[in-house]
Amino acid sequence: MPNVLLSTVRLLIWGLAVLAVPAGLAREVEPPRLLVLFSNDRLLPANQKYDEGLREALEPQEGQPAVSFFAEFLDAIRLGGEEGEDAVERYLSERYHRLPPDAIVALGQQALIFLLERRDTLFAETPLLFGGVGKEHVAEIRNTAGVAGLPMDFSVALAVEGLLEMRPETQEILLVHGSSDFDRSWRELAARQCAAFADRARITFLPELPIPELKTRLGGLPERTAVVYLTYFQSPTGETYTPAHVAKELASVSAVPVMGPYDTYMGTGLLGVSASPFKDDGILLGKMVRRVLSGESPESIGIHPPSPLRLVLDDRQMQRWGIQSIPAAAEIRYRAPTLWEKHRSAVVAALVVVSVQTLLILGLVASRLRQKRTERELRFSEALFSGVFRGSPAAISIVRRSDGRIVDVNPGWETVTGVSRPEAIGRTPLELGMEIGGDAESRFREFLESGKSLDSYEQVHRTADGRTRILSLSAELHTLRDEPCYVVVAKDVTELREMEDAHRQIVHTSRLAMLGEMTASIAHEINQPLGAILSNTDAAEMLLERPVPPLDEMRAILSDIRRDDRRASEVIQRVRALAGRREVPYADFDLNGLLHEMADMVGHDARRRGVALVREFADGLPPVHGDAVQIQQVVLNLLLNAMDAMEDTPVAARQVVIRSGRGKKGTVEVGVADCGPGIPPEGIGRIFDSFYTTKKDGMGLGLSLARSIAEAHGGSIFAENNASKGATFSLILPEGSPLSDDEDR
Repeated sequence: MPNVLLSTVRLLIWGLAVLAVPAGLAREVEPPRLLVLFSNDRLLPANQKYDEGLREALEPQEGQPAVSFFAEFLDAIRLGGEEGEDAVERYLSERYHRLPPDAIVALGQQALIFLLERRDTLFAETPLLFGGVGKEHVAEIRNTAGVAGLPMDFSVALAVEGLLEMRPETQEILLVHGSSDFDRSWRELAARQCAAFADRARITFLPELPIPELKTRLGGLPERTAVVYLTYFQSPTGETYTPAHVAKELASVSAVPVMGPYDTYMGTGLLGVSASPFKDDGILLGKMVRRVLSGESPESIGIHPPSPLRLVLDDRQMQRWGIQSIPAAAEIRYRAPTLWEKHRSAVVAALVVVSVQTLLILGLVASRLRQKRTERELRFSEALFSGVFRGSPAAISIVRRSDGRIVDVNPGWETVTGVSRPEAIGRTPLELGMEIGGDAESRFREFLESGKSLDSYEQVHRTADGRTRILSLSAELHTLRDEPCYVVVAKDVTELREMEDAHRQIVHTSRLAMLGEMTASIAHEINQPLGAILSNTDAAEMLLERPVPPLDEMRAILSDIRRDDRRASEVIQRVRALAGRREVPYADFDLNGLLHEMADMVGHDARRRGVALVREFADGLPPVHGDAVQIQQVVLNLLLNAMDAMEDTPVAARQVVIRSGRGKKGTVEVGVADCGPGIPPEGIGRIFDSFYTTKKDGMGLGLSLARSIAEAHGGSIFAENNASKGATFSLILPEGSPLSDDEDR
């Protein structure tokens, strides 16, 4: 809690200071200061990697201040002891008296112990973070107030396990270390961890020897031996070393594979290491430092668990020692490139030379046969293309891309366009007067320059005799005789488009025919609201003649007039929608609402004919996607047909049931059932054919159009006789539609 309070007070003082000084001086406020204390030489590979990760994590991001780095070295291996540490304490106190650090990072076990022992006299209230310290030593810390950090898991066991898995024939594993206190601490750790392998191999600690003697011993080891190199900061005679450099010397002379516990040993000649990368841990510690510098207390951050260990192997050393068995979780580095990866260009060149020589030899032997075969294939290909080109019923032309001139046409093209082949060759379609409408020349040039294909592109053309035809054009760009040419296939769709126009005209005529049948009903529906409006108007005039007109009754009369006017307007809108010929975009609509509306529309006609309309609509139906007016036309046709079918049915038995419900597989269903005589057996299969009818004066178009509308909506329509009497017509529509408006139409 004191550290939290102190951090808060510091931030408040710093903020007040910024507000108190002028704007120009506020920009000169120093960034937070970080002091990094290294246990040993900062240039040790492990310290360099840790420092690199730390600085990378503290690079200022958007909205974050830069951090001022200060680095000092305890040099515990060479200058350790109480006297040396006292000197370092005095040095740090004097140097950072005026500008104390905002946070301190201890890298290594010796630096952490030094700072913990002297916290009362050296930077007492400054947050302390640590890294690069074994988890066993972190567990010995008693007072963690104001301390946060990231321990490391230094393991020999993973390296020994990997060795025994890769070389199961190993009988003895030698452990090598130096003579410093830190080196000997590794001996204790290794002894504890290797006890579990006593039944698989003999674990032996090599005596503390000078480097020359150590190299001699490793160079004469027997085959079924392996070495685990720990650390070597100091020799028995007092010389100091860099452990990574010693690893390289020992690995170069060892007669057996060597493993180690540090990531910085990779690439020195060791077979592999069991470690977590120092740079990765530096990045994680840097993020913790950033949190502390932002005002978060070390207690809230705490001491994190170590990063997981990795077994990392050197592929070059695996090849050197002939190791085939690789542990499943091992990471492989320095994998030697294959001949193809290393000398790809040379391999390709050699293969090309050999291939060319082989082809030349084979060519000299079989050149005559190849030439004859090529000539035969060429003649066959030309004959085949010519046969397909000349004999195809489709209109085909070949147009040169460079100038748009026609190279060749087939008889089908002559028939469709009315232009002979001699007249067409060497001229452009524009020069033949075939294309009309718009800026034909610029559009033709744009098409040639684009190099794109055409697929069913419709264009109006004028033939030689003055007729206009609609052609559907498809074009692909090919190289013919070393020249880019378009092969254009034209299909005459004039009759098809005329048939579609005729079909739309028939649909419109059918609507008008049904409107004729509905004239009496529509007149009755409109007459009722108009009569009510007239009666209300007469009543209003009478009330206005009173000395004091009753305003409440006048308001009620006006409300009735407005309601009747809206009702008459809705009737007229329905009629206009049904009679209109405009294209209506597809949209979602309520099916039950549409059925109610159509039942209301034919209500008067049903009463006039003595027909009872029964509505059986299911609740909760999903919306239908389509043209509501076209669906109205189908339903109206079915209702009128149902009432017509009961012309000879006794009045008491005349009933039409209109129902809605869910169908199968995401569909909704509309059913119209009558009580008439039913459909003759010979007409069940033809009832939806054009011009087939069972009415005396029918045209045979209504149900055919209904089927076309249903299929255009992705649905269907069918009819069947009821079990007792009459027939049921069912309209099936999908719930919604996956098609766009343009595709639907």
